[in-house]
Amino acid sequence: MLTEVFPQLRGSSKRQQVCEAIQTALAAGKLHPGQRLIELELAAQMQVGSPTVREALIELEHLGFVTRIPNRGTFVTKLTEEEAAKIYAVREVLEGYAVRLAKSRISSAGLESLRRRLHAMQEAAEEADRLAFYEADIAFHRALWELTDNKYLIKMLEILVAPQFADVITRHPADRKSLCEMVAWHKKMMNCLPGGNGKDTERVMHDIFAAFRRFDQRMYVLQGEQQEGPQTEGS
Repeated sequence: MLTEVFPQLRGSSKRQQVCEAIQTALAAGKLHPGQRLIELELAAQMQVGSPTVREALIELEHLGFVTRIPNRGTFVTKLTEEEAAKIYAVREVLEGYAVRLAKSRISSAGLESLRRRLHAMQEAAEEADRLAFYEADIAFHRALWELTDNKYLIKMLEILVAPQFADVITRHPADRKSLCEMVAWHKKMMNCLPGGNGKDTERVMHDIFAAFRRFDQRMYVLQGEQQEGPQTEGS
């Protein structure tokens, strides 16, 4: 049974409020990867109708935050370490291609758009605000993808990145040092755009995604240690 996580909702646009409440609970660590979400329980806690909750969960599924399994229910998105590694491998290829395309189309307005999102990431990192950080993070990537003017590439990246971000937001720590480290790597990605040759860009993107994978691997190790709990003598 779901513990008391959600407040009673008031006002209009309750579907959007349900979406935001669930996303906030994820970022706060009140919901966990793989946890089942039961419509009736959510509806009762937030004092809204089940159809509203159902619509919100469908939207969150499209965003990658939850996964619906036929005949079983709706669950908070959970990726295995192997699944996450495979996504990173494909993202490195596709986002590397996106950066190369963007280099040929970059404008001062495009760079300024990326700088604004990077600044939002930095501010969220300084405040250790995990939800605001990852909202700014995905906005940074989407702004970069838009510079490619390739709707097929953008669609592929959306499919890949949405569930990964949804999973990451529930597992990664909200400490300032870790988030600022991620900002630094995103700055390196942005700095690929104004200059440099193709080989330089390829090397930098490889280094960036290697850093992302190492960061993710540390989180899986930490998560495993937390699940195992302290070892007693003789165990």
